[in-house]
Amino acid sequence: FGYIFVPISSELVIGSSLHNYEIRLTCAGIQVEGAMRLGSANCPLTGNVRITLTGQRPLGELTRLPEYFKGIQVTGVIDMHGHQYYRTWSRLAAPLKPGQNIIYLQHGVNWEVGQKVVVTTTAIKDSRDWHRNEVLTILRILSPPSNAAAAIQVTPNVQYPHACNRAYQGEVALLSRRIVVEGSVDDSEPTDILPENCVDPRLNWARLGSKSIPCPTSSLTGFGATIIIDGTSRRDGVPIGRFSGVELTRVGWTNAIGRYP
Repeated sequence: FGYIFVPISSELVIGSSLHNYEIRLTCAGIQVEGAMRLGSANCPLTGNVRITLTGQRPLGELTRLPEYFKGIQVTGVIDMHGHQYYRTWSRLAAPLKPGQNIIYLQHGVNWEVGQKVVVTTTAIKDSRDWHRNEVLTILRILSPPSNAAAAIQVTPNVQYPHACNRAYQGEVALLSRRIVVEGSVDDSEPTDILPENCVDPRLNWARLGSKSIPCPTSSLTGFGATIIIDGTSRRDGVPIGRFSGVELTRVGWTNAIGRYP
């Protein structure tokens, strides 16, 4: 689609597929003066819905673009409620070493095979140019041992060590949700990614593991999706945005006020 306009007297309702297919909507932008509903707080969607917003970053001034350009602008009502996962964050119940593919967690979870998780770094340095965060996919849900509340097998294998001791335990977060709002993979990521890092000789290599810093002149052209609840354009009331169980991927415009990632 090009742009989708929902007038003040109308509603756009997206439900779950009867055959458990993923419902996909790809467009350049959505303007909601009426209502856009995907489930409700009391009746969240159980199916998968993916909304992909497309559009290349223009060369001119970004502030002149309409609010719904590669985004969802809401001056009415938007409800997005997907299946709830609990917990969405947990901590390691045992340390991780490179080559391992089983993660033990301190809390019980209702995560599913095929979902993505992130194991956060436990290194001192954590920046765009040098980090030890790992995004992994759940391969199996396992029965945990007595010293853990949950266990998952992941792919690929862990690449870096992640600490778990009495003072500090690395964290594990669920990234996947059944409702996804995303920028297109073809035109959202920055195109000026080189040079990827610059060197700061003042940094302590022994403590941080790297003397590099993110280059201030790189990765400035990110142009992802946005969701804006806009109270400046509505005449008959306050816009409403309610969200739960929603995943946002490749979102935000780099160096654009009000749209930054």
